Amino acid sequence: MEKLYKLLFEAGDYTKSYEEFVEQYGASEKSERLYKGLNEAGDYTKSFEEFNEQYGFNDPVKKKDSFQLPGTGQGEDMESTTKEEVVEEVQDGSLVSGEKPVRERSYIEEQIDIDIEDAPQKTIITKGGNIIRTGYKDDDQGVTYDQKLSDALYADTGIQRALKLGKLTEEEIKNATSNKKTLRAEALEKIKEFRYKSAEEIDEITLEENLTNPFIYTDQKEDDEFMGTYFENVESLKGINVDDFNGFISSKGYKKDYQYKADNGLYDSSSNYAFGGQKENRLAVQREMDELRMLTLYLEDVQKRDRKSQELEYRKNNKGLSMKAEDLDYRPTKYIDPNSLSDFIKTNMPNYVNQLKENQIKAETKYQKYKDNKTGVGFSLWEMTKAFGGGVDDRINQLSSTMLDLVGADVAATDNRMAEEYEAFIKDPNLHFGYVSGKQVEVGGVNYIVNENGNIFDVDHKINVTGVLDANSQKIIREQAKKNGKKDWSGSVQGMAIDTSGVVGGILTDIILTKGVSSSASIAGAGTRALSAGNMLKRPLSFTMETLKSVPISRGLGSAFIAQSTIGMSSGIETTLKEAKKAGLNDDDANKLALEAGGKMALLYGATSFISPQTKATELLFGKMGKDAVVKG
Repeated sequence: MEKLYKLLFEAGDYTKSYEEFVEQYGASEKSERLYKGLNEAGDYTKSFEEFNEQYGFNDPVKKKDSFQLPGTGQGEDMESTTKEEVVEEVQDGSLVSGEKPVRERSYIEEQIDIDIEDAPQKTIITKGGNIIRTGYKDDDQGVTYDQKLSDALYADTGIQRALKLGKLTEEEIKNATSNKKTLRAEALEKIKEFRYKSAEEIDEITLEENLTNPFIYTDQKEDDEFMGTYFENVESLKGINVDDFNGFISSKGYKKDYQYKADNGLYDSSSNYAFGGQKENRLAVQREMDELRMLTLYLEDVQKRDRKSQELEYRKNNKGLSMKAEDLDYRPTKYIDPNSLSDFIKTNMPNYVNQLKENQIKAETKYQKYKDNKTGVGFSLWEMTKAFGGGVDDRINQLSSTMLDLVGADVAATDNRMAEEYEAFIKDPNLHFGYVSGKQVEVGGVNYIVNENGNIFDVDHKINVTGVLDANSQKIIREQAKKNGKKDWSGSVQGMAIDTSGVVGGILTDIILTKGVSSSASIAGAGTRALSAGNMLKRPLSFTMETLKSVPISRGLGSAFIAQSTIGMSSGIETTLKEAKKAGLNDDDANKLALEAGGKMALLYGATSFISPQTKATELLFGKMGKDAVVKG
């Protein structure tokens, strides 16, 4: 019976586990259905009796030996607690209620997102009746594995294919079935990508995500003057569905964000000046950047849905297997003409395009300096000086934007962040690196390392060339690294020195802030109490001041607590806002996320302020201060 199972399994004609095969066909009265199917298909031509005799359906069933996970012996099977509801069906398969029947989920689908319990710990009951867990002697002692899930994964045809092609490792499957949460989460991402999907599941996903319809936002369009005012030429972009684009930017909140800046004149004038210089067309560049962002996010969404549809179509035609395991390229998305898109951007966003060209020339010129070995002491000192100034400027920008928000100057805060975004766009390219690892390969006489994110580094000249090389060169290097590359790493003393200068610039700003807080603690206390009546953003500062009220600690440590909480809050907010925008969030959603991050970072920085290097440096530079209470009640 096991021999037949293997034959059917390897042919892809049966995809469940051996135990399920035995349950379904493991007796002579059950095997007749299987025999008829094989006989009618011409896959087995002998009699039913010979079939049972040959494959052991008349013999007592033996349980197939399952793969045993290494470990502590604590990996017993963990049964699902999910209860199946029995639903009465009529002959056509629909429910009596008229609703569509629920698809039966596979064991892997049921179990893959359920946490695996930790190993039991010994407990001690104290005289007072308290229960104390003794913990584990080492990390391995607390590890458990779900053996049944492991068996199911190894029996999955998609996982088998990914293992064979090197897309998955046995270690990753082991991690996916363990209680090691971080490693398990990473492994499960790949498991979900490569596991087998049935035709029913494919149809379900297609229906739920409406993948047969490429334009799902048309009914959310807003009939206003926005498109005619800011995207009057968008119809010249071949293939675009203008109503769908309108509905996308409306439903996602991007239109609202852009309109806010336009209504407040932020594309017409600015009180901010970008560090390192700016041009007269700065605001035109920023307007075009925001317009291109909306268009890019829309096209990415269209492409993502199209590629998912292609992936499911491939699975349906290839026994439920993933095309990603085969390294197959997606077909170009047919809804947008690439040449038309390029022409549209050049015509309608000329300021942005010209700045991009200037940035490219800067990067290529700088790369040539590295290649010509014209990066001596003078060059290094200049790069370090710029990095130091950039570190100071970044910290000041962070703090000023957050403080403007605190006092309710939202428009000024947005203006400040726009200036910082423009500054990041135009500043000299940072081509250096301190340390990099990945796959190294030689192409055209130059040694390159390609890291896991696909960035390319010239390790001969110690420079990041991802933004310097043309698209075709990048493609060749990445393909060669993937095919012939060997794991390696590279470090640059010069790059580390430049990066360190930027960090020192930020730390110096923190030290000055700490000193300033110490010198005006009473003012800060009064000011913060006044500010704290506002929104969630102000709570970390209010919490800090209330905590320090009448607490007999040195002024130096109290100042550090206040300063570090402020720095932490600002860093958490501004960093989160940037990353949220990169991830495609609108301003309202990004602000909610940033507020939460800012509060947590304020508490973290405040709690660790007493051991912060900035605190020690402040005391060394300015001396220790008295032990009066920092905030008077």
